[in-house]
Amino acid sequence: MRTATMTRTTKETSITARINMEGAGTVDITTPIGMLSHLLSALCTHARFDLTLDAVGDVDVDQHHTVEDCGLVLGQAISKALGPRDGIARAGCFTFPMDEALAFAAVDLSGRPALQWQACFRRRFCGGLDLDTLEDFLQGLSRGLQGVIAV
Repeated sequence: MRTATMTRTTKETSITARINMEGAGTVDITTPIGMLSHLLSALCTHARFDLTLDAVGDVDVDQHHTVEDCGLVLGQAISKALGPRDGIARAGCFTFPMDEALAFAAVDLSGRPALQWQACFRRRFCGGLDLDTLEDFLQGLSRGLQGVIAV
C-alpha cells in the first residue's frame, strides 16, 4: 500500500500529513483557513486519496506560510508514498468542468520541481482564502513532489 506521513514544524507553522494513495477519498483535514481545507478535501475526493492533514500557522499575520507549507508537506507525503514510482505514468493531465469554471492541471513527476501558473481571479479572496497564496501552495507542492505542475 502506498502510504506516508510527513511533518514540518517551523517558527510559523506546524503541519502533519498522512496520505494513502490507494484510498477512497476519505479526508480529515484541519487548517485555520476553511477554504483551504475545502480545496484539499475536494482534491482528495476526486483523486481518491485518503488524507489526514493537521495544520496550525500564523494566519493572524499572513496566510502565506501556512498555505505554502501545506503544499510542501502534501507534496513530500505524496512523493514518499509513491516511492520509486514503479507502475505509474510519469506524466498526466486532467480537465474538470464545474459550474461556470473550467480547471486544467498537468503533472510531470520528472524529479525537477517547477510551476507553470496561468490562473487569474476576479477577486482577491474566496471564503476567507487569499487567492494569491494558491500559487504559493502549488510552488510548495511542486517542490515537495519534485515534479512539474502546470495550472
